[in-house]
Amino acid sequence: MLVTVIIFGIHFAEVGYLSLKVQEAATFAAWEATGRRVQDLGAGTDAPFDAIVGGPSAVGPLARAAYRDFNGLSSVDTGADQVVKGLTRGQGLAVTCTRNDALSFRPTTTASKVYFDTGGISCRAEARLSAAHFPTRFLDQADGFFKAQQYDARGAAQGGAMKVCSMGRAVGGSCGGSMSLLLNDWGLAGDAEKAECRLTVGNPGGCDSSTGGSPAPPPNTVYKEAVRRMWSPSFSGAVTFAMQYAGAAPARPNEFWFSYAGLESGYLTQNGGEGRGEWHTGGPGVATSTVPDLEVAKSCFLGMPGRPGQGCP
Repeated sequence: MLVTVIIFGIHFAEVGYLSLKVQEAATFAAWEATGRRVQDLGAGTDAPFDAIVGGPSAVGPLARAAYRDFNGLSSVDTGADQVVKGLTRGQGLAVTCTRNDALSFRPTTTASKVYFDTGGISCRAEARLSAAHFPTRFLDQADGFFKAQQYDARGAAQGGAMKVCSMGRAVGGSCGGSMSLLLNDWGLAGDAEKAECRLTVGNPGGCDSSTGGSPAPPPNTVYKEAVRRMWSPSFSGAVTFAMQYAGAAPARPNEFWFSYAGLESGYLTQNGGEGRGEWHTGGPGVATSTVPDLEVAKSCFLGMPGRPGQGCP
């Protein structure tokens, strides 16, 4: 009896450990998804989201490759699709992430011209665990020690293997629980979207920038075009208003004069001709005469220092 207690104690401890690794695999996939891009602001498409849930770079296959040996450390990757502990075998680990349209965060009518209600994702993982290095006949068969069903008393270990899930328990041999979260990157990211878009007099379709770098990023026309898409539906209304009350439109409203001067220029943009020569376009100094000494955002994630070659010193 003492030997039996020791065997079961070791086996159940290993079952618990490997079950946690199954949960960790699903968590890995969900966490990886949070760092992926959901939509392309410049192209006006949510095609990047499709690469999160499908294709060779999807987070599900990535998590499965990392945890197929029930160990997420690349330094100890055995390359095998199973692991055998002292008295327990783990195999068949699978990670699945699918689109979840039930998760929604709708933008306003104006913002919907730019941002998409996209990004709901659900991830789950499952695997099979079985006894190793001791026969189940010892547990279950009529000629065994117990002479009664022990290992598969409730049908949880059909064929000698238990199905374990990342969330909840298997029902009818299937894992139905999953971890769900809403993704989206409603902001600017990357070299094409980090620079200024300062006003260029006489050229309403263009802009320039003083944002440094090697090579210097292009002017932020992505930001400008995103704002234009939000407000262009109301341009015709401006003409109607001018015709009603002034008899003619003083300017063509489809000439979209937009500018943004960033920290690189002290949030100041200049204008020749009539009116004030310069003004603040935003930032902490918009209501004061001075702008605090701040730092231009880094290229790496959240401005944190990175390894050489990743855009940060």
